[in-house]
Amino acid sequence: MDIRRDDPTAPHAAGLLAYNLRNMRGEAEEFSFALDASTLADPCISFWTIGERLHARRFRRAEATGHPA
Repeated sequence: MDIRRDDPTAPHAAGLLAYNLRNMRGEAEEFSFALDASTLADPCISFWTIGERLHARRFRRAEATGHPA
């Protein structure tokens, strides 16, 4: 397992964040308090990924099926 400080605008993270925001805001926008990639990129925020390859694979599968992995 790879745990590291990461860049939320990197392709492997940005795609997953965009997918999550789209689903959160589509289901219950008034209760969606998720931050987008540009906000998470602020130097005052620590953004971490765990097992980035697994997340990227889940994102590709979710995009292909239209359902979260």
